Amino acid sequence: ILACNQPPNTSDNNLDCDDNNMDINPNAQEVCDGEDNDCDGLVDDDDANLSCNDSSLKVSYPISGNCIDVGGVLFLVDPQTNEPLYTFDIIFNEFGETTVTNLPVGVFDVIVKLDNSLSELFADTELSDDGVAEVIILQLRLGDLNGDDIVNGVDFTILSNAFFTATGETNFNQNADLDCSGIVNGVDFTLLSNNFFAEGDALLLGLIINQ
Repeated sequence: ILACNQPPNTSDNNLDCDDNNMDINPNAQEVCDGEDNDCDGLVDDDDANLSCNDSSLKVSYPISGNCIDVGGVLFLVDPQTNEPLYTFDIIFNEFGETTVTNLPVGVFDVIVKLDNSLSELFADTELSDDGVAEVIILQLRLGDLNGDDIVNGVDFTILSNAFFTATGETNFNQNADLDCSGIVNGVDFTLLSNNFFAEGDALLLGLIINQ
């Protein structure tokens, strides 16, 4: 453009690498988003001033009964689109804690789904390379025996088929032993009943989870 005076919303050089995005320019800060934000030809981790996979997240829940070494899945979801971006298998220790490392830096909706429990959402969780972020599941919502993130008649049937069986016996189903007592009984039935017809947070967001 030739002009005696510089028109508004223009630059006096050709260093801007994306004229259609005002957030991408030589003065912008590089962030972990798959774009060359500062127009230096380097994207995300390729930029020496940025680390995109150096964050950690601690997840904990209240231990109940004799259940230890519980497994689960951690999802990092785009808060704007509800699209799952990353999935991690997790195992909790005897204290009901686990720390997941080498996570991407950024702000995510974190969804945690433990075995036999409904998923829990922690919205807009910031993961950075400065310290360890933490989410705490205050109370497990038990009863999702088939892993579809809803407690319904299917789960009730699974528990009923294993009712009054113990470890090692025919028809014993470890998933139905919700308090990890070694026997499927009225305690497990009550734990399931407390969440009957409840749905996990992931399902309410429209995410389909099958463990």
